[in-house]
Amino acid sequence: MSDQNRFYSGMLAGMLLMVAASGIHWFIAPMSHPNATALQRNGVIGQIVVGAAATVWLIIRGRPRKSAEPAL
Repeated sequence: MSDQNRFYSGMLAGMLLMVAASGIHWFIAPMSHPNATALQRNGVIGQIVVGAAATVWLIIRGRPRKSAEPAL
């Protein structure tokens, strides 16, 4: 993976992490949305799960792989 692709992958992971953090903030500050419906709550839960899972996947995918050959 080139350095530029790794940079863009890291930027995307950071943006997805911010999306997940925004959903967490929505749950922490319930005073601003007292009449939230079940559909809204489920949508925010989905936002958190998808954002966090995609972030973890991008980070794991971008890590260099260890060689199966023993080092000499």
